[in-house]
Amino acid sequence: MSTYVMIDRSKKKYRIAIVDDHEMFSMALATLIGKYNNLELVGMFSDGQELIANHEVNPPEIILMDIVMPGIDGPTATRIIMGKYPSTRIIAVSIDDDGIKVQQMFEAGAHSFFTKQVQKKPFEDLLESVINDKRYISSSAAINYAFHMNRLAGSIPAEEEIPEEDAEQHLPHIHFTDREKQVIRFIRDGLTDKEIANVLAISARTVGSHKRHMFEKSGTRKSTELLTLAYKMKLIT
Repeated sequence: MSTYVMIDRSKKKYRIAIVDDHEMFSMALATLIGKYNNLELVGMFSDGQELIANHEVNPPEIILMDIVMPGIDGPTATRIIMGKYPSTRIIAVSIDDDGIKVQQMFEAGAHSFFTKQVQKKPFEDLLESVINDKRYISSSAAINYAFHMNRLAGSIPAEEEIPEEDAEQHLPHIHFTDREKQVIRFIRDGLTDKEIANVLAISARTVGSHKRHMFEKSGTRKSTELLTLAYKMKLIT
């Protein structure tokens, strides 16, 4: 069996636990985790109560936490663990990425939010972010979370759907500057950083800086995810 080598300069081995009441999903995650040479799976639990009862035996540094579970659910377990072990990095993992669930997990102390998918590349992006102490949120969850928070703020009526043409104005905390919007359009057109720099009369390093800022604002990790978000926000067509 081949082993994936993660991008991790420290070469440290990280202890990781899975908390999910869906056994097949947990097993699939466990198989994926086993392919990485600097991850050690130290536990698989069906709910928050099992996790809390066994946490002190071999405490994980990273926890993949389902949200809806019998007994102690994800938000409650996250709140308890973070109250006792604040350095633990809890990743909310859910098939449902609606804004309410994202808010619940972040308020409980979750580090990141990952929409359930057992695929190497998204999972690797998630792990690389968390290990390097950068927050990760799946792009669809980021959009739903933004809409939800704006509803709570009163800028969007709770009963109404958000018109697609108004999506950008309802995402102020994922607001892109005019220059960033220009960069997005050039990325869509397939230009490299150097080519974008030549057109805008700036340095390639500055282009890279704009891209990093956009990734951080939107919770995306790569240009394809950023473009997907930009399409949904009607910044590009």
